[in-house]
Amino acid sequence: MEHRSATEELGAQLEALLGRTVALEPVGWPLRRHLVFRVGGANAFAKLFLTAAETKFAHACWAYEALDAVDISTPRLLAKGTLADGAPWLLASALPGNPASLMSPAPTQRTALLRDLGSFAAKLHSVDLGALDEERTLGAEQLERVASRYRRYNRSVLAIPCPEQALFREADLVMQQLEPTLLRSTGVPRVFVHGDFSLRNVLVTRADLAIVGLIDFENAHAGDAAEDLARIHMKDLAVSGDFTAFFAGYRMDRELDAGVESRMHYYFCGIVFEVAAWARERAPEYYGAAVRRLGVVLR
Repeated sequence: MEHRSATEELGAQLEALLGRTVALEPVGWPLRRHLVFRVGGANAFAKLFLTAAETKFAHACWAYEALDAVDISTPRLLAKGTLADGAPWLLASALPGNPASLMSPAPTQRTALLRDLGSFAAKLHSVDLGALDEERTLGAEQLERVASRYRRYNRSVLAIPCPEQALFREADLVMQQLEPTLLRSTGVPRVFVHGDFSLRNVLVTRADLAIVGLIDFENAHAGDAAEDLARIHMKDLAVSGDFTAFFAGYRMDRELDAGVESRMHYYFCGIVFEVAAWARERAPEYYGAAVRRLGVVLR
């Protein structure tokens, strides 16, 4: 009922903004951390933020501003506002294409797609953030915040007995061993980090899997490129083992620093703990897939 009334209020605000009747068609997956709608007749989509709304809304707006003038295919922010209860929303241009995660390419097509995706990631990480990020490099405070956040996730997961406990303990030990390397990474360039860089958020053409663009910026921030690399590894590449093509495409457009693989391994384990902290009951299939991928990487 709450979602329905919020949808009705959002529709009314968009109608006032656009000066015509608006039809909102729900899209997206069912965890309800936000609501996404196609806006009929406007070639646009609207997103209403529900969980950690102010933070995610701010991250998305920052990302749209950072990418507004660069030659990378992403939606453009058209309008933003809030509902009566303070829930923020934004309206952005829609991109054509389909999520790459829904495609079933032949092996040669997949290799080409991953190479192109690596190149796309490198271009994203090369965006000049200008005044939107004056620090330019990773600092000790930011790295300590990252490590502290993952320690909290690890403690919460390890406190609950489960069949995967031995695997989680092994991953926690790996992270403890790699944490000093992470904390010594001051001076590594801060880049535009998408925060959920995965095939689900990459749109491609159905015919030839050409990359159309990138969506979903609610976790975007200035940070370590290894975060994005670890996330796509965890979500899409760990089981298939075809990270080589992605890396080859990435290196065509951007150099990788000497410590990136250690930080990727740290982030990979940390992302699985992050997923495990909330998904065990709420999204058991997603949780199970993350655990299986962790097992592949640690074995």
